[in-house]
Amino acid sequence: MPRVRSMPRAPLPPSSPNTKARNSRSPANSRAPGAVSKRGPRSKPRWRLAPAGEPQPEPELGLANSLQKSGEHAASLDHYRAALTHPATELPARLGLARSQVATRALAEARRTLEQGLEAHSGDVALRVELSRVYARLGEKDLAAHEAKIVEQLQQRSAAKP
Repeated sequence: MPRVRSMPRAPLPPSSPNTKARNSRSPANSRAPGAVSKRGPRSKPRWRLAPAGEPQPEPELGLANSLQKSGEHAASLDHYRAALTHPATELPARLGLARSQVATRALAEARRTLEQGLEAHSGDVALRVELSRVYARLGEKDLAAHEAKIVEQLQQRSAAKP
C-alpha cells in the first residue's frame, strides 16, 4: 500500500472554536506580542522574579540543606543564616543551622540559636528536641531532662487533639 503524506495544517479561521488551542501551539503564535497564555488572558504568573538585591530565602534554605546532607556543614552555615531572615523559612533554617553548628562542634552557638528560636516558637517539638540534645552534649543534664519533659507534654497535647 502506498504511503500517504500528511498535509501541513493551515491556521484555522478566527471563527473556529479550536483556533486558540491549535494556533497557540505554533512557536510563531506563542511568541507574538500580546499572545494569550494557556491559562487565560488575566491569569497571574505562578512565580515572580525577585528584584535584584532582594534576598531569596527558599533557594538559600535548599542549598543549605543540600550542603548539610552532603556533609559540608561549615559551608551550609552562611546559607542557613541567610534563610533566617524570612518568616516562612525561619524555623527550618534555625533547626538546620543548629544541627550544622553541632556538627562543627560549635555547641554554645547552637544553644544560642535554639534558645532564640524558642522566643517565637515555644510550642515547636523539633526545636525543643534539638535543644535537649545540645544541653545533653554540653553536660547540662537537668536542662536536657526539663526540655525532654516539655517535649513529652507537647506530644501528649497534640495526640489528645481530635
